[in-house]
Amino acid sequence: LKEDEIIKNDEVIKDSDYKTKKELEEKERIARLNMTKLDFAKYLSDYGVSYPQLKQVLSTNEDAQMQWDLCERVYRFNPLLDELAKGFSISSEQLDRMFKLANGEVV
Repeated sequence: LKEDEIIKNDEVIKDSDYKTKKELEEKERIARLNMTKLDFAKYLSDYGVSYPQLKQVLSTNEDAQMQWDLCERVYRFNPLLDELAKGFSISSEQLDRMFKLANGEVV
């Protein structure tokens, strides 16, 4: 069987949901990626965001500040990251790319 095929009624057929399933798997995989806070700050600097700017934005959101202060690692699945990134004109796709790079992936 090819990966986009399934057996139904003893017959090999194309899985019509294959592409959707693969996209969901990839999204879930990326969501589990993480990096240190230091690495995150460094990747933000690649987009022109300085550490003082990051601290300033975090200070305006008590929940974000608490999470930053109390965590060791930043996880991609955290919805606060998308909010933070929007404030710096960084897209969700760019965040995904940062996390892939931080985890040794070639993008």
